[in-house]
Amino acid sequence: MPVTIAVESYEEFAERHGGRPILVANDFLFADGARVNRENTRLRAEPPPDDFARLRFRRRYYLAHLQAEERAFASFQNRCHERAYLSSQFVNLPGVPDNAAEQLERGKKRIESLRAELEAVEAAILNTPEMAGHRQLQLVEQQRQANLSAAIAKISAIQI
Repeated sequence: MPVTIAVESYEEFAERHGGRPILVANDFLFADGARVNRENTRLRAEPPPDDFARLRFRRRYYLAHLQAEERAFASFQNRCHERAYLSSQFVNLPGVPDNAAEQLERGKKRIESLRAELEAVEAAILNTPEMAGHRQLQLVEQQRQANLSAAIAKISAIQI
């Protein structure tokens, strides 16, 4: 019996993973942790099955997306200020766009949403078994440092 192999296009892959990838280093990352190589879009990776790895990719996605939105917001706001100043000095220059406030409000809402998503992903990372092990190692190291400090203080207190 012949086997049929379906080849998925980049657009189909992107849509299946929520669309809207963002470029981070040499990969386009998707919100679910999937990624595509920037130079060869046929090199694609599904989200890792491991929760910790998948959450780390999702964190990179939301952090990069948030940083891009914050840069765009600040840039647009600065351009509005510059246009307002220049149009106050030169009557022939256009002023601030009529919908500038609405654009900034929409940008603010996108940023708030991305911050909430990033916060949720970071909370999920903290609840993974890998991070629990990391926290345990930190506690052991803190106790070791405290014991060392106490020993040094005890030794230093002995004077002749």
